[in-house]
Amino acid sequence: MSERDYLYDNVKGLLIITVVLCHLLGCCIAKQDLIPRSLVVFIYYFHMPLFIFISGFFSKNVEKCRETAFRNLFLVYVVAQVFWVIFKYLTNGSVHYIRHFLDPGYAIWYIVALFFWRLFLKDLIRIPHILLISFLVSPLIMFLSDAELVLAINKTVGFLFFFLLGYCAGPEHVAKVRRLPRPLAIALLAAIYAATVMLMKAGILSYGGAKSLLLHTMNMASFDSVWLGLGLYYGALAMAVLTGGLVLAAMPAKKNFLAYIGGDTLPLYLSHTYFLILCDMLFAAVSLPHGAEYAVVLSLCVLLVAVFSTPLYRRAFHGVYGFLIGLICPKSAQKKSPVS
Repeated sequence: MSERDYLYDNVKGLLIITVVLCHLLGCCIAKQDLIPRSLVVFIYYFHMPLFIFISGFFSKNVEKCRETAFRNLFLVYVVAQVFWVIFKYLTNGSVHYIRHFLDPGYAIWYIVALFFWRLFLKDLIRIPHILLISFLVSPLIMFLSDAELVLAINKTVGFLFFFLLGYCAGPEHVAKVRRLPRPLAIALLAAIYAATVMLMKAGILSYGGAKSLLLHTMNMASFDSVWLGLGLYYGALAMAVLTGGLVLAAMPAKKNFLAYIGGDTLPLYLSHTYFLILCDMLFAAVSLPHGAEYAVVLSLCVLLVAVFSTPLYRRAFHGVYGFLIGLICPKSAQKKSPVS
């Protein structure tokens, strides 16, 4: 594998770990926990935008993207959504996703969004200045109410800019970003995290509001004015580009354990979500000291990353999904790791 490939595997490895970590921290994080709450917001600045950027970067073959989008993404969504519907019903009796099957369960939204991005990429790139247009129009989705209930349209539109940015970027652009010395990139990331801590401590930046804004789930009616909402939204986009670039500059290009984890992220991405519900059920049933809750979720994070990244589990995961997709569409066998 080339040096560039190891770089992106390393980045994806880091990003998928942060996804799992942030989701699990949500099971026990409390209002007074300033440092972990600030850490979650800091990670949300870049983890999904950078993941999406990489997906766009490796979508240069627009014909193949369109040809494989239904098989490798939409059918994955259907199978994953059925599993989620069954799991939610068995664990807490929820029928929400039975009634709203087109509302992607938890992390499944990314599969749906990637399906639309790759399906329509060939058409989108024919539009003059589409990258600029996607940047300008992405906040407009916040004017819709309950947009997320239909195929995650808010996140599909809101994050489109990062996918197109990845598509438009070439190795030479990434090389320019990586000219920034790694110690400086790490120092700048630390400074941004420190600033986030101070802003949250001062009450200027709220945990829930920041997450909703960064996830493109906040409605424009939540702001005192439209101009404030637009300003904060564009500020969040700029922060994602800045921090994402710094992460790219800070990551090593040589193969390490992160490359192993990032080589195939789909099994871990979809499988860890079930343990969030189980973790919530555990904390509701068993009273633990707050510090012990953090110990549980951090240990669980390490365990899930380790187990769901093993070759055995990956083979089993792709085997099950491939078999079920074959039942739905016999001539459309799933290819390995469509979104990794």
